[in-house]
Amino acid sequence: MGYETELILNVTVPVKRLAAFKRALKRKQADPNDEAAYMFQQLAVSEVRTVEFHGDEDSPGKLEPAEVPDEEEGLVKTVYFNGLEYGKWYHADELATWLCAQGCSGTVIQHSREGDGDASGWEFKNGRIRTLSLQPDSDWMEVKPEPEAPAPPRPARRRQSSPSPKRKGPVSEG
Repeated sequence: MGYETELILNVTVPVKRLAAFKRALKRKQADPNDEAAYMFQQLAVSEVRTVEFHGDEDSPGKLEPAEVPDEEEGLVKTVYFNGLEYGKWYHADELATWLCAQGCSGTVIQHSREGDGDASGWEFKNGRIRTLSLQPDSDWMEVKPEPEAPAPPRPARRRQSSPSPKRKGPVSEG
């Protein structure tokens, strides 16, 4: 993935795993040796048990909200990583694997903001994970080009009328 990347979460914590998930997240956030700490420090669990990022720009870490935060909880599902400032994005796979190991289900998608438009991700549930990628979904389909619109008509040229002949002689007043 490139330097400018968005990360999109669609992850749910099962009711039975919620307390254990919160404890594991606190441990992960406090680990000073974890290179991905910046990512985990911004994670939170919403009231409806979805895993999201803190949406305020003052939250710890290098991730910026890529959408307007929820008014009540201030959380977002999409963040932007400015790799031009911090270097390349390397930890999305670690996040997806960790979420799967915590018993969560859902998807983690990363999308490049660069010209390549690359998109990939992970889907996980029931302790299993698989990679996702953007791939062709159909055979090539022929699309006929639209006919060109006719050229607009040229404005008609005005004929210049010849000047009216001047009268000779006295002008009557009357």
